[in-house]
Amino acid sequence: MKYHLYFLIILFCVSNSIAQNWTTLYRGGKVGESPNAQNIQILDSSNIFVTIQNSNRYCIIHSSNKGNSWDTLFREVDWDLQPIPMLLNINDYCIVTPKLHFLAFFDAGILKMSSDSGKTFSRIFLDSNAKNSGIQRIIMYDSLTGIAQTKNALYVTFDCWKSWKTRTSFKSSSLNRARFIDSYNIRFIYHGSYYINKSQKYMNYNIKTDKYTELFEFYKDTNKTYFENCNDIDIVNTNIIYGAGSLANGNGNQSRDIIYKSTNGGYDWTKIYDQENVPVFGLFEISFYDEFNGIAVGQGSKILFTKDAGKTWVYDNPKEMHIGQDSTYGAFNLHVEWAGRNPIVATYGGNIFRYDGNFFEFNSYIAPFLILPVNFSINNNINPTFKWSKLNNVQKYN
Repeated sequence: MKYHLYFLIILFCVSNSIAQNWTTLYRGGKVGESPNAQNIQILDSSNIFVTIQNSNRYCIIHSSNKGNSWDTLFREVDWDLQPIPMLLNINDYCIVTPKLHFLAFFDAGILKMSSDSGKTFSRIFLDSNAKNSGIQRIIMYDSLTGIAQTKNALYVTFDCWKSWKTRTSFKSSSLNRARFIDSYNIRFIYHGSYYINKSQKYMNYNIKTDKYTELFEFYKDTNKTYFENCNDIDIVNTNIIYGAGSLANGNGNQSRDIIYKSTNGGYDWTKIYDQENVPVFGLFEISFYDEFNGIAVGQGSKILFTKDAGKTWVYDNPKEMHIGQDSTYGAFNLHVEWAGRNPIVATYGGNIFRYDGNFFEFNSYIAPFLILPVNFSINNNINPTFKWSKLNNVQKYN
């Protein structure tokens, strides 16, 4: 009994210390408005970009000092009139280089591209027939190669959307957190069969050959009663991948929080966390600084922290995220990314927060021994001789 009491006291102290270290960076809600932060893009440890949708108007806000102050980078002030009059709704945002930005919209198969750091945008109509199946994801490997995804097709470009190929051999409701692992292959969670047999798959798609490969199938309940739903993944390096989602508990739309981990590039997954936390609606996103330090977020301002590669997780529900939101559950949905060593969380309501505490341990592991050739010479046998220099103070690697 005494042991359990001590444990609860320690858990409370750890959680309370985390909750006291959230800094409010931006408040987006105004009277008569219903803003929603849709996406966070981090250019570097100081430059943060967030898209905010307010009814049928949207804007991009930018901070160059880790969120301490913000300016409106771009604002859509009127109807997008050509060639179809409509109000646009943002689905995704992608920063490829400091100058090259893309926006993807739910409406009429539209992409927008900026070549001046997000100050102005030009329209790209991928498919005039996509009005009822808007673009859900825009993912770029570099300034030339990328994909855009709707429910019914993938669009692939190799020349920065001057031209593209439409691929319809594979239908998916969402390519959650899709990532390029090289210039031709992307990895993602496939939701297409989720509605049919309550299963999800981790898959690879080669954009050059138009070939899909199933790497792993998550839990499938043949009785179609309980199912696991992996909502998001974060590919830390070639071996380590984390996933976050939910497991229906049989009580209405309530779900447990679940976190997965793969240590062999997604060919096998282990469930490393399975717990019911209030509010009971599962997890939405997960993001890691390195393979040890990570954060997962869910509905209702729910946040989980780890600093030991997912062995243990600490629960938090910051009171700052309840202001202007549901008094019981907090912000409806959350997005998370890292700005340097600080997690940035954006919420429904257009609010943005930064964690400034000392929970994470960034120097608790030894970085790999990396060496870099600095010069070489050629001897009489025409065999090059290299001189090498060790890279010191490596804190993150991919």
